[in-house]
Amino acid sequence: MRRAYLLAGSAAFVVVLLDRITKIWALNALVDGDRVVIDGVLGFQLTSNTGAAYGLFKGGGSLIAVAAIIASGLIVYALRSVERRFEAVTLGAIMGGALGNLIDRIVRGPGWFDGAVVDWIETPLWPNFNIADSAISVGAVLLILATFRRG
Repeated sequence: MRRAYLLAGSAAFVVVLLDRITKIWALNALVDGDRVVIDGVLGFQLTSNTGAAYGLFKGGGSLIAVAAIIASGLIVYALRSVERRFEAVTLGAIMGGALGNLIDRIVRGPGWFDGAVVDWIETPLWPNFNIADSAISVGAVLLILATFRRG
């Protein structure tokens, strides 16, 4: 059990650190305009999001912030019964993504939990997103795959 907490905590820390570093970079490097990385495939465009990942639930930041806190608590509780390292790391990635965006909601608004999340990765298929959004999505998919593999 202790190993699961250490692995999940480490994964969450890495996700939050990468998310913060890249958001600070985006806020500084993209203030003067967008950057095209691969034309028509990938670019960097600074946007803000008051909703959930990938632009869902616009304006629901406070409710999403509370959900992120609850989800993080549930993940910590779930780690008590995690036996596989892979599952601990994926839960940590999801928690790190939730906390990364929660930090924006706390520090980038006039009141508690009403700040906008910094999004900066642009693709033609999705609304702009960030490292935290990616960690939540990839972690959730990997956790689902691990569940099927276990059963």
